[in-house]
Amino acid sequence: MLLNDFYTIHLLRQVEETLWATHLRLNPKHRLYEGHFPEVPVLPGVCMLQLIKESSEAILDCPLTYATIKSCKFLAMINPTETTDLDLQIKLTPSSEGYYSLEAEGKSLNNPFIKLKATLTTRTYEI
Repeated sequence: MLLNDFYTIHLLRQVEETLWATHLRLNPKHRLYEGHFPEVPVLPGVCMLQLIKESSEAILDCPLTYATIKSCKFLAMINPTETTDLDLQIKLTPSSEGYYSLEAEGKSLNNPFIKLKATLTTRTYEI
C-alpha cells in the first residue's frame, strides 16, 4: 500500500451514483524517486495504477485486485518535484458478484496523464 507515505488523499467525493472525484498529493521526497530517477524524478506507471486501485478501495471500503486491464494509456509524465497534486475521476460500476467495471482518468493541472479501463474484484486468488 502506498497511501500515507507515497501520497495522501485530500478529497474523496461522490459526484454521481457511480462516479467519484479524488484529489491526491504526492510526497516528492519519497525514497522511490531516488531510483526513478535521481536527476529527474518520474511517477512510475505502476504507481499510477496503484493510486487508482487504492482510491477505489477507499471508495468501496474493501480490498481490491485488478482482474483485467482492458486499456491503459499513459499520456504524460509526472515529475513530483514540479507537480504534487493529482486529480482522479473514477467510475465504478458493479458488473457481477464481486466484480466492478472501472473507468478512470487522472489529470494534473487539468492535463490528462492516464486513462484506464479495467475490472477490479474483491475476490482473492490463491496460487
